[in-house]
Amino acid sequence: DKSNFPIESKHISPSPKVREEIMSLIEKIQAVDVENITKLDFFRLRANLGILFSYVLEYMDEKADTGSNAFNNIEQSNRLITFALIDDFFADNYATCQSIDKLSRMLKYSKIQTQRIILDYYGMTFSQKLRDTRIRYAKKFLSETDMTIDEIAAKCGYSTRQGFEAAFTKCASITPNKYRQTEAKCE
Repeated sequence: DKSNFPIESKHISPSPKVREEIMSLIEKIQAVDVENITKLDFFRLRANLGILFSYVLEYMDEKADTGSNAFNNIEQSNRLITFALIDDFFADNYATCQSIDKLSRMLKYSKIQTQRIILDYYGMTFSQKLRDTRIRYAKKFLSETDMTIDEIAAKCGYSTRQGFEAAFTKCASITPNKYRQTEAKCE
């Protein structure tokens, strides 16, 4: 029922079917029902949430047009969209990205503007965030797989094992091998 949606959208109106699908996918994720979650489920959830988010932004635009103080800062909503795009970019490109160029082009900002946004959002530079993301995934691979250190280094975008080990040790204050041993003892 549309009683949960206070304003009828001119363009986007989440149907009961879309809301039901979103809730079903969220319940699977919350239940950590990984056997029943497919990549397609995640893509569908992402698409449906994008539609729902568009509805919210349209609602905010309408409120801004009426002078409502609660929704008068459309710039803030644009920043939230930009931050979501940046999060997705790092999650999708951590292994292949080497510079800020691709992200800047995607956002349609200069490299300097993009760097400022990243610094504002994460409190670190593009390079620091890229390294941080790579190490976060490396930790996951070290604790959840039997891949070798060389395989993990390559999967995380490092061309050499030494470069990977140096970055990992700098971020985690422990070597990858010791991290894996520590994680194994915790299980």
